[in-house]
Amino acid sequence: MAARQVKLIASNSQEITASDVPDVKQVLEENLRNQYEFMRKRIQTALSYATAAGLGVLIALLIASALNLLGSNGQPVSYRLYGEYLDWRSVGVPQFSVCEWNCEIGIQVTRLISAAQDIGSSVVSDDGIGNAAGIARLCTLIAVCIVAWTAYRRQLPERYELNVLMAQLDDFNTLPRWQFWLCRFLYTAATLFGTYVVSSVVWFMIAQMFKNMPLNSFDALVVVVLFTTLATYIAAYGALALSTRDVLMLAMFIFFIGFAVSFALAPEDSNKQQWWERAVSNAGQLNPSAPLFTGTLLCGSLMLIVLWFDIDSIILKMVRDGDLRFFGERGWMRVARVLYGALAIGLISVGFIRVDAVNFRFNMVFHAGGAVLAILSVVFSSILIRKRRFHPWYKIFSVYILLGLTFGMGFLGSLKPNPPNLPSFVFPGTGLISLTVIELALFGLIGLWIYLTIDNLLGQANINAFEGDVVMVSQ
Repeated sequence: MAARQVKLIASNSQEITASDVPDVKQVLEENLRNQYEFMRKRIQTALSYATAAGLGVLIALLIASALNLLGSNGQPVSYRLYGEYLDWRSVGVPQFSVCEWNCEIGIQVTRLISAAQDIGSSVVSDDGIGNAAGIARLCTLIAVCIVAWTAYRRQLPERYELNVLMAQLDDFNTLPRWQFWLCRFLYTAATLFGTYVVSSVVWFMIAQMFKNMPLNSFDALVVVVLFTTLATYIAAYGALALSTRDVLMLAMFIFFIGFAVSFALAPEDSNKQQWWERAVSNAGQLNPSAPLFTGTLLCGSLMLIVLWFDIDSIILKMVRDGDLRFFGERGWMRVARVLYGALAIGLISVGFIRVDAVNFRFNMVFHAGGAVLAILSVVFSSILIRKRRFHPWYKIFSVYILLGLTFGMGFLGSLKPNPPNLPSFVFPGTGLISLTVIELALFGLIGLWIYLTIDNLLGQANINAFEGDVVMVSQ
């Protein structure tokens, strides 16, 4: 491959001469041809997965229609483009009240199982009219889940090699099989929850554009097959050559979309808060935002776990190459794993433990404490990372911007005016800046910091790996 041919050379060795250096133009042209060929292969493979999924959905719907004609079941004869999802309803469906922190996880699991049952029930509205959006969402979830498992990183080594990402290629090729299968399972599960969030949101947006649009059986069939095929193609194209950066960007995308829509759909209450504070505080409490909020945090956390297995050995190599202080190699890796685990556990705690400050005050320790744990893990990581290897702008952001804003908002959030006396200190988040503002701002900063850190880490690791293969020849 071209990546193995590209070598910069400078050496006084008599065995290597300038004639051994390949023609740079020829090598670049060959690499470009290989890039186009890889892209064609990836698109063609993704299309084959999408076509198979579309045909499978078409056959299944035709069989269901044939059974309806034979009178074997009660398939609807008319359809709406969109009908309200049962798992989003806040009236006429069981709502789960907040309980003590030690039973909240069970409640959330029960709620997710209930939402999964409602996904199947949402294909037909209560009045017997078919729901094209509900059918498309169910078919998409099944197809994408199967494709994510079967197509997972089948073409990733070729992508790494073509782009001269040698550190990531070596890491992927040496990944233990049990870790590969674990990542495959976690990615498939994360894709399932992510697809639930995205497909639900997409059809909700379509509902706002085409309200009460009627469909006959053929039109509904076309809509469902086309949507499922398109969604499956996107899922297959991404899974075939899913890089470490892709995993990170998917996690960020799911967090942004899921949080935004769960805030928008959060129910109102009578508390004397501003509208945006009510939206953020009530997200995840009740339907329709509850399944979206929990599914978003679960999907994002699973993606972060997959990301860790991608960078674990790369971090180990960087630790070995550095000047170790205070701890040895194992000690620093243990610190890195604890801090990263704290980030994932903190996010899951926010999604699975709801808050009722009046009846269950201790829940706040786990919900808000999970957010604080995630924030502190990033703060300590930004302090401990040796920044001299990375771009100078990374040090500026990691030290002055991230830490400065974190401590600044924490200080202002703990300061409360008390005229005519001097200001007094209160619990963080109840002062000049509310806890909601602090959480939203810091979660945004955390996302940006994680992206910059992973990007710099992978960039430096690939440079180090490439330098190991470099041979220099003097004329």
